Amino acid sequence: MQNHHLLLLLHITCFLLPATSGQSCHFPFIYKGQQYTSCTNVDYGNSLWCATTPNFDVDLKWRDCTATSGQSCHFPFIYKGQQYTSCTNVDYGNSLWCATTPNFDVDLKWRDCTATSGQSCHFPFIYKGQQYTSCTNVDYGNSLWCATTPNFDVDLKWRDCTATSGQSCHFPFIYKGQQYTSCTNVDYGNSLWCATTPNFDVDLKWRDCTATSGQSCHFPFIYKGQQYTSCTNVDYGNSLWCATTPNFDVDLKWRDCTDLSYPGVVPTTTPPTTLTPPPVPGE
Repeated sequence: MQNHHLLLLLHITCFLLPATSGQSCHFPFIYKGQQYTSCTNVDYGNSLWCATTPNFDVDLKWRDCTATSGQSCHFPFIYKGQQYTSCTNVDYGNSLWCATTPNFDVDLKWRDCTATSGQSCHFPFIYKGQQYTSCTNVDYGNSLWCATTPNFDVDLKWRDCTATSGQSCHFPFIYKGQQYTSCTNVDYGNSLWCATTPNFDVDLKWRDCTATSGQSCHFPFIYKGQQYTSCTNVDYGNSLWCATTPNFDVDLKWRDCTDLSYPGVVPTTTPPTTLTPPPVPGE
């Protein structure tokens, strides 16, 4: 029991000891009998720390892994012997971080790459020295994001451009200062998208307007509050299209009517081309 109390006292007072300087973290390390493979804030409030020897319980050697402020990310950087060319959430939960020096393992200098809230995208913006004029999924998996300041490399300010679900398009809507009255594929490759609020530039709320496959037209259907009983080329150039549900404004489900033999198609003097309902902003 006496040894237990002594060990407990050491753990309580351990961080009263001065941190070691000029030494790098040792991964893995032991603390209170548990192995850690990265910096931790256990028993250290909101700050991160690591042991500088294999076993903190024996040596009581440690150092801060505190985030640096006012410094930009350094790409590429080394963490646990691996090279990273962008912010990462490895060993940091759902938050993104980066090193501010070439080698985190040596310097333990880092900063948050946390998304900002309540701020709109800034177009154009710089990321890794390249200019972007719309949301992009570069280094962010299948999700879209944008910087909220002119230069992400300097400020590390960003936000999601994630599609909303269960919401209908809002027509008209503003995107990059321009008004749209139907789905568009601007900055979204061959896919159609729309904003779900009056101003995408402010709210960054959007959804897909992707064509459905293997489904037949539904007649009549509603588009922009108007009823259609056959395929139409409204807002789709010279191509014909139809909704595959009773209300396109709500469901955004549609398909091409490029085959004039398709039921409901009304022959026209102009050969049908391609329909383009709403798209999604992206790279």
